[in-house]
Amino acid sequence: MKGGISMQILHATYNPWIVILSVLISNLAFYTALDLMFREGKTLGRTRKGWLFGGAIALGTGLWSMFFTSMVAFHVSLPVNYDWRWAFASLPVVVIMCYLALFAVNKGEASIFRFLVSSIIIGLGLIFMHIASVSSLIIPARIHYSSYFIVSFAILIGCLGHYVALHLIFHMERLSLFLRKMTGSLCAGVTLTGAHYLAMTEIEFTPNVFGNMGLVYSDWISHSLIGIISVMISLMIGATIGFSHMDKQVAMQAQRLTELRYHSLFYNNPDAVFTLNMEGKIMTVNPSGYILVGFSEKDLLLKSFFSFIEPSDIEKAQFHFRETAQGEGQEYVIRCIHKEGNLIHSLVKSIPMMFAGKMIGMYAIVKDITAEKLKEEKLQKSEEQYRIIADNSSDLIKVFTVDGEVIYASPSHGSYLGHSPEMLLKEAIYYGIHPEDESEFRRIIGLMLERKASCTVELRRSHLRGDWIWIEAKGTPVVDEEGEIARIVLTERDIRERKAYEDQLRCMAYFDSLTQIPNRRMLQERFTQAVDHANRLEEGIAVMYLDCDRFKMINDTLGHECGDEVLKEIVKRIKRCISKTDTIARLGGDEFVVLLRHITSQEYVREVAEKIYNECSKPMLHQDQEINMAISMGIARYPEDGNNYKTLLKRADEALYEAKRLGRNNFQLWSKKTRVHQIFLDKI
Repeated sequence: MKGGISMQILHATYNPWIVILSVLISNLAFYTALDLMFREGKTLGRTRKGWLFGGAIALGTGLWSMFFTSMVAFHVSLPVNYDWRWAFASLPVVVIMCYLALFAVNKGEASIFRFLVSSIIIGLGLIFMHIASVSSLIIPARIHYSSYFIVSFAILIGCLGHYVALHLIFHMERLSLFLRKMTGSLCAGVTLTGAHYLAMTEIEFTPNVFGNMGLVYSDWISHSLIGIISVMISLMIGATIGFSHMDKQVAMQAQRLTELRYHSLFYNNPDAVFTLNMEGKIMTVNPSGYILVGFSEKDLLLKSFFSFIEPSDIEKAQFHFRETAQGEGQEYVIRCIHKEGNLIHSLVKSIPMMFAGKMIGMYAIVKDITAEKLKEEKLQKSEEQYRIIADNSSDLIKVFTVDGEVIYASPSHGSYLGHSPEMLLKEAIYYGIHPEDESEFRRIIGLMLERKASCTVELRRSHLRGDWIWIEAKGTPVVDEEGEIARIVLTERDIRERKAYEDQLRCMAYFDSLTQIPNRRMLQERFTQAVDHANRLEEGIAVMYLDCDRFKMINDTLGHECGDEVLKEIVKRIKRCISKTDTIARLGGDEFVVLLRHITSQEYVREVAEKIYNECSKPMLHQDQEINMAISMGIARYPEDGNNYKTLLKRADEALYEAKRLGRNNFQLWSKKTRVHQIFLDKI
């Protein structure tokens, strides 16, 4: 009693037939979703996403229908109405949550972690739909739970049931897929529905003391809800039928594509293709097959494949036929008989033909290699003649096996390398190769064996006296009648003169002809290497741009020969001031650049600059005449003053310009002030 009014607590009852219906709806929804999800795993692209989304729609609408079916099964001794906003607003939410739950187990390899994530999402969906379905009730009573522990336990049961269902579906592979989907959907559907009803049993209704507020219970409301649920179930079934139809269309399209590919591969294949049954009889032949043997379709079909093979090769062909019948593809060479009687050397590839896991025949793909065989026979006939030529050739000729064993070495090895042919026969083909060239030579040999084609490489071989000789080696594979490389012919020739000429050209391209130090092109390459190294070690770089003060006057008064000697002397003095890892380059005229590496402080740059400045300021003698020299220098640092070659060189030049402006015979580090002066002078 409270204020004289009795506070009666009411509990709901449930229609058992509708409860069973809700369980069936849940099971159907889970089975449909699983079926669509497994179809999704077999497809790609948009179709794959479509299956996953279809499964989410089926599961979401099914669970939505189950929850609101439970509202129809629900009965309490009070007038009841429904807030339709909760009903309709909850549908897209539960579909999204179902999509996330399916996505979690379908993205990547199925694992315990993914099962847990999916189960937690389903648990959240259970909580949301339970709240949504209960909140949709409009009833003149206060709704509360008698035990939140039981409600929490119900949610845990729902999550656990979903987890067990996923384990049954993905890990019980000894069961058929249909049985796994059935047991999984039954486990998930029953536990999820049971969890919801278990939570509903803990709901208590305390009628309002002010009456029913004008609410009147009507069967029309229940019938309306049943109608909506029926529509949702129809949508779910319709989605299943629609997606199944889409799957059928995709499968038919894939089958048509496969048939077109097979048709193109079979009929447009330049090689002859025979399909044989398990007795070796010809079932079908492509157009190239008719051309190969010259017989018509009537003469070939249902005839034994072995009747078109040269008698001495039949036993060999039958052996490979039996091996293929055991399920292992074969490749072999035989001779086929043309209708006109001539023999056709043929490379045959036999491939098992499988249907529903059972071998029903085989493909025999026959390639005409008569031309290759004739070439090989011609090569074998000329082998003796070739040996005569090789023995008298000035080139170095070796013949070796695929294992690297030398089986022939021409006498010219003695005159060029000092090694007798007899000694080389005891060594592998890699003997005498410079260590720096051996890996490239091995790569070229491997490439030649793989492609069965000639390859060329430049390398150094040792002379008996101990020095190295540059040679150009060309390897040519010799193929046997089985289409395999039997041996390799290696022809080598002396290219020392060409290498010397290439070195001379490289020197001309990268070094200054007067001072023999790097030029502008080499400087840029050295700068790139220095930057990469500095970035790895977190060090700095300095670029020193310098020229000789009044160098033109030396040229004009003492002559260009004297000027050249001055430049050479400056190079010598600068080299004494820098380390071996630094670079001095001549850009042209009397302009030089020094590239300092391993810079850790500005003080170090100043020390080197002062050393260069002091060294180059000392007088020099030329033909008993003393010449007073002086230099101006501009310095820019990486990365403080610029992060690329062009910028640093420009800023070092600006600093040099500042040194000239301040009276020459000094050095300046680039700064923003230097830049301002340069811009000002450019404008003037």
